Amino acid sequence: MTVLAILGFFSLAGPCAGQASPRVVHVFVALADNQHQGIVPVPPALGNGSDPQRNLYWGARFGVKTFFKSSEEWQLLFSGRGPKEMILDRCVFKNRNRDVYLVADAYQGSEIKSAVTDFLSAATGISSENIRVKLNSVDVSIAAEGAADIVAYVGHDAFMDFQSLPLPEPREANRAEPLSWPVPAKHSSVPTYGKPARSPYFGQPA
Repeated sequence: MTVLAILGFFSLAGPCAGQASPRVVHVFVALADNQHQGIVPVPPALGNGSDPQRNLYWGARFGVKTFFKSSEEWQLLFSGRGPKEMILDRCVFKNRNRDVYLVADAYQGSEIKSAVTDFLSAATGISSENIRVKLNSVDVSIAAEGAADIVAYVGHDAFMDFQSLPLPEPREANRAEPLSWPVPAKHSSVPTYGKPARSPYFGQPA
């Protein structure tokens, strides 16, 4: 049931050639919501789209926040409200072995359309954000949203509930073609842009 509900959608958002470190991954998470999404119902605590700490895709055992927070390879630098009211929780992690940061935003379940819209805007480079965090008492600025190296969407296959939004043209004329793939949802109606590729952070796509 969880496999059918979770959809991961990745895109290499930014150009790689000549880009200085650090690398940044930005994950857009639409919290599971029994009431506002066409998902197979899950237990109430897991399907409360207003409670990220117990949500299936965020605070539950294999949720995004719990997974990375419990990993020995990732250090949690920040956890708190996001820059938008609909982002109930934002986490920023730093890989302990590489100069890689991961930004994860938990969107209220009823705002799944906004989560998908923000993901698509980031994937095409329309939006960008600079996030400041402290690493060993030193201020660090990381480029997120459309300026990130990889953007990802985690959540219900939203295109089962509403029509696919038209993708705007990339902001940069010389921008590399986005590479993206859906994993591992079955019966997925989400379009895949470009061809599947090996991610330097997550390995071979399914």
